[in-house]
Amino acid sequence: DNQNINRNDKLYKTSSIFNRLLDKFKQLYVPDCDLSLAEGMIPMKNKFSFKQYTKDKPICWEEKFFLLCDSENRYICNTEMYTGRRDDANEIDNLCVTGNLVVRMTNEYARQNYALYTDRFYMSVQLMEYLLVNKDIQLCGTTMTNRKGFPRTLMKRNNEMQRGESEVLFNKNVAVFVWKDKRPIYFISSLFISLPQEHVQRYDANEHRRAPVPCLKAMKEYNAHTTGTDKND
Repeated sequence: DNQNINRNDKLYKTSSIFNRLLDKFKQLYVPDCDLSLAEGMIPMKNKFSFKQYTKDKPICWEEKFFLLCDSENRYICNTEMYTGRRDDANEIDNLCVTGNLVVRMTNEYARQNYALYTDRFYMSVQLMEYLLVNKDIQLCGTTMTNRKGFPRTLMKRNNEMQRGESEVLFNKNVAVFVWKDKRPIYFISSLFISLPQEHVQRYDANEHRRAPVPCLKAMKEYNAHTTGTDKND
């Protein structure tokens, strides 16, 4: 009905079908306790104004989807197409745009003992605290050092740390880590708040072979659980 369309919805001609399919996805499957959230891209040749340009791909123009998946079997539990900046009256003031996206995507899974793994594009201390308090959702993932609330003291020894070394800061039931691989990697987690208990294999240039390197359990679990969205890309 072109007389009663929502001009703020750029997908108004297909929204009803898309939403019905999404409701069916949610009804037919209950995900396990671990979820992952990231972006997925679909090559496009249409004239959408919100297409994304990706250099060095056979089809450079793509449409971006945000995907919430069961991290075990890659089932898509929720998805949202990126159509540009949106105005939402329900936005939480102290969360950034990506933080509010995470809140929207996980609404159906509040207070059901879920854990969410996501990357630095979405992660912040404020988001973790909000999900813990308001949704009882645990969170684990990489983060950017310029996020509001990130403890700058973790960055002081970056040049001194050796590969495999790590440091951690605690605030109640949230831990912020730095782990040195080739470069420092920063994590926030409410799931794994201990120092390294695991090892990963890395190439040792001096020995000319792969060798075990101590790593954070948070990092190893993060890598294990974020394949769900990556394989749907």
